Amino acid sequence: MNRSRMWLVYLCMSLATDGLALLAAWAIWHSSGSIPLALLPLLLTLTGRWLFVRKGFRAARRLCPPALATAYPQTRAEQRRTLLREMHAMWHMFGWLMPLPLRTRQKGRGTPILFIHGFICNAGVWRPMMRWLARSSGASMQAISLYPVLGSIDDYAAQLHLAVTDLCQRSGEDRVMLVGHSMGGLVIRRYLQRYGNGQVKRAVTLGSPHQGVFVSSKMARLGRNLGQMKYGSSWLAELNAGESDDKAVPILSIWSPHDNVCTPQDTSRLAHPSARELILPHEGHDTLLFSRPVWDAVLDEWRATA
Repeated sequence: MNRSRMWLVYLCMSLATDGLALLAAWAIWHSSGSIPLALLPLLLTLTGRWLFVRKGFRAARRLCPPALATAYPQTRAEQRRTLLREMHAMWHMFGWLMPLPLRTRQKGRGTPILFIHGFICNAGVWRPMMRWLARSSGASMQAISLYPVLGSIDDYAAQLHLAVTDLCQRSGEDRVMLVGHSMGGLVIRRYLQRYGNGQVKRAVTLGSPHQGVFVSSKMARLGRNLGQMKYGSSWLAELNAGESDDKAVPILSIWSPHDNVCTPQDTSRLAHPSARELILPHEGHDTLLFSRPVWDAVLDEWRATA
């Protein structure tokens, strides 16, 4: 399927879950007139999502480095709030943002911003942040969808190279700022390693597994990108060994010690001197996309490119 039509896949997925639940609720209410019975399909859908997200957080807490868990403790109430926000973020992404085609704002002022999504996502996840940044900065912006979904990060870097060149031409600027979520941060680093930093002023990564993520060997075989992101992979070893500190683009790594996907959570740390980090407790993996402190940090980085 053409990458410009990948949103149709997510639309079908949304209709197959939320759409069927709503249809079942309407059918039960229409036949029985009972509101409690009609709510049952919706409650079952929500319960399934709750259990799925809770399982991820529990596994993530077990894998969290002890020093990090001690430095950033969470009360039960804070854990529940983080879980609920992550659950809402996932629904917002997969049920609303990704099924709808994204219109990118490409005309503006200053350094253009190019957004790169994470694993099994598309450009739609950036819509809220881009809308806010458009009001706050007026910058030229574009978000790309990577294809195929289970492809190689090396191929994604080539797609990013084309997008960077295109955005520079469209905006009339010679360099851009890159923002990547999760796997998107690795795409940025691979791009910089292969194509150089001549067209990039700054980069920001959100919850990116720079040192790898714990996935089973069986899961890692499902996609080339999963195998590359696997903790201890030869691909990551090459990526981390091949960066030049003296020529590196200034990069800000934003991550959470309570990330429910990228484990161990300190995997988002970068070692070279040009890298900085912003640690945001009580954020899940996907809530980083909708966090106001994250948006403020991205805006500050953009202003620093002036």
